[in-house]
Amino acid sequence: MKKSMKILSVIALSAVLLSACGGPEDRAAAYVDKGRDLLESRNYLKARLEIRNALQIQEDNIGAWLLLAHVQERLKDYESAFGSYNKILGLDENQTDALVGRGRIYLAARQLDNAKKDAEKAVALAPQHSDVVLLQAGIAAAEKRADEALPLARQALEADADNHRARVFLALLLVGDKRFEDAESLLDAGIELEPRETDLWQAKAVVHGASGDGEKQVEVLRKLTELQPDDVKPLHLLVASLRSQKRIEEAETLLRDRLAGHPNEAETGVLLANLLIGSKEDRTQQDRAFSDLIGEYTEINELRSLRVKWLLGYKDIDGAKAELNSMIRDFGTEGAGLSARKQLAGLLLAEGDREGGAALIAEVLKENPRDGDALIGRAAMSLTAKDIDAAIADLRVVLADRPASQQANDLIVRAYLAKGEAEQAADQLARYIENAPQERDPYIALSELYAKLDRQDESERVLARLLSAQPKDVFALRRLSELALLRNDLVDALQRAEQLRDIYPEKPEGYYAVGVVYSASGAHDEAAEMFIRALEIQPDAIEPLTSLVRTRIVQDRIDLAKRELEQRIAADANHFVAQNLLGELLRREGSLEDSLSYFARASEINKGWVIPYINSVDVLKSQNKEQEALALLERSKKATGGSSIIALQLAAMREQLGDRLGAIREYEELLASTPDAMDAANNLAVLLTQGDAEDMKLDRAYRLAKRFERSRNPLYRNTLGWVLFLRGDLDASIPHLEYAANNESKLGELQYHLGAAYAKVGRTTDAKARIERALALNQSFYGVENAREILRAL
Repeated sequence: MKKSMKILSVIALSAVLLSACGGPEDRAAAYVDKGRDLLESRNYLKARLEIRNALQIQEDNIGAWLLLAHVQERLKDYESAFGSYNKILGLDENQTDALVGRGRIYLAARQLDNAKKDAEKAVALAPQHSDVVLLQAGIAAAEKRADEALPLARQALEADADNHRARVFLALLLVGDKRFEDAESLLDAGIELEPRETDLWQAKAVVHGASGDGEKQVEVLRKLTELQPDDVKPLHLLVASLRSQKRIEEAETLLRDRLAGHPNEAETGVLLANLLIGSKEDRTQQDRAFSDLIGEYTEINELRSLRVKWLLGYKDIDGAKAELNSMIRDFGTEGAGLSARKQLAGLLLAEGDREGGAALIAEVLKENPRDGDALIGRAAMSLTAKDIDAAIADLRVVLADRPASQQANDLIVRAYLAKGEAEQAADQLARYIENAPQERDPYIALSELYAKLDRQDESERVLARLLSAQPKDVFALRRLSELALLRNDLVDALQRAEQLRDIYPEKPEGYYAVGVVYSASGAHDEAAEMFIRALEIQPDAIEPLTSLVRTRIVQDRIDLAKRELEQRIAADANHFVAQNLLGELLRREGSLEDSLSYFARASEINKGWVIPYINSVDVLKSQNKEQEALALLERSKKATGGSSIIALQLAAMREQLGDRLGAIREYEELLASTPDAMDAANNLAVLLTQGDAEDMKLDRAYRLAKRFERSRNPLYRNTLGWVLFLRGDLDASIPHLEYAANNESKLGELQYHLGAAYAKVGRTTDAKARIERALALNQSFYGVENAREILRAL
């Protein structure tokens, strides 16, 4: 026996020496082989470690990276898997498995355009590859092309009977068709081939759940817990199934058995609490159950956090605060104590106790300066206090650690806009979409921001990307139709509008959108039919009725329009839209006093609606009643809660009446509440460049105008260029002034500004031509006398 042991020791020592003498490739290969064995035995954590060892030796080992990506996907660490696939494609852009893997993750994130690109490239490389075909099937299913998805999924499985992804996907498609027996047979065949493949068992549980066979679902989930004894998720799925069947005692027993062996497992403890609390009839019984559980499982701090949430559900704010204060005393600066401080800070801030909330947040940040939740709380307070730079600094730290934090993203976008940095806000939204492509609102916010920045093509691309991920999105379809109209593409506009109408025939939006396109193309009879159809669905809709009246005017059927409006008012005296529109028709006919009465009636019914106030102001101005118009704008500003449209009108009115300081004050107030109000920023910047030298505020004007650096609006670019000119930065000013003058060539002031800049840099001939053109176009623009002086000097 001793001799045998000695021989084994020599063999072991030889193996070590041989390994040590081997080159980097051999050592890396050994790690990869071990990682592959661990993957096959489903020991994913250890497999990941071994493969990373290989990559430390050989960073460009594509096989190791591919194996690591597969392990990461098994661990559902899709962000890391995505990074691994990108690394592989950086080393070899034609790696089919990496293209398919990345495409699969794009598909799961609903980034269909990117998924399609990877799929197309993979098809070109390996059209019969099972996973390639399966990716095509997944894209077809995501685009609701079930007639294509099903045969593709079958083709993928036929190409590789061991492809459990294809088998599961095909089974789920069959479930969607309610072919439960076929789906179960398909999965059973896979289980017979690979009885320990957990994805197949999970899919089988889904089949039984969808078919309503709860008993069989429980049976399958019990098997799954046996296959994955260390993974708590199958147990929780089993508990959820039992709970849905009102088998509370069985579920409770399973959870308590699990906790007996894992007394600190917070996820299971919380699940047990939710199970028991949900089964109690009143608050007293629930409170007793909480107390018993907290006393029994003392190491699961999350139970106390859950109790706080439960108290808040009953609106017991004082009880929640008391529990949080108790947690702070018990846990001090441990994790649970810091979490309690953050939650209590939120409650105090909601009550207006800024000092108390700030103190708690400071305690958290003293222990952990990068605590994301605390930094977000402090940033929110900084924004309220107008300390925008401090808010941005904190939020940048959060986003560096948590780039997909929606709360941090929303706050920093608000901060950039409050600072007048719309381009930075747009860039931040674009970055956030890359990190959280499944969120809908950021796409819409970014598309609208691009539109305000006059970057319509980028606005359209963002919406197209949203529509790729969510093909039935109402906003995206309608807005894309509108943007197509802006670029005069009637075919695309009509296609988008009809798509919206056909997807949602029960909603007015599609009919209205189709009507708008018909109207733009001159098909006014057809447009009227669409607007009427939209109003049949929603009689009080503003846009279809307004567009119908506009169409009647174009058709020269004003009497019909008046009758239609009178009929609506007779049916509903509070139909404020009809009241306003009838006032507009009367104004067209010259019945100004009658129109004012209808506008006033519309405003009485809906005090917050802007349009009738604006209409009334226009009538008063046409009657040379400027002071009455000004007074009405002041009243309507209050009535509409500070509407930006009213505020713009009010500022312009003050400017028209010679109250420059009053206009500046109105614009500043508007920008304080609506930082991304581009027209207000432009108009204010212009005002600040006018008057005597002591009246000019060029630094403030520049801070306002620099947001227009990439704008495609000639007036905005002219403002920026003129501000730069007045500040003496001629080289920077001329490109903006040239853009403005060349794209809005009929405005004399823009030609004068460019001519003045040319004169300043010695381009005499160009300067003379521009100023002569300016004076030929218009003799009343601001600065016309200066233009004449420059021309005489030339």
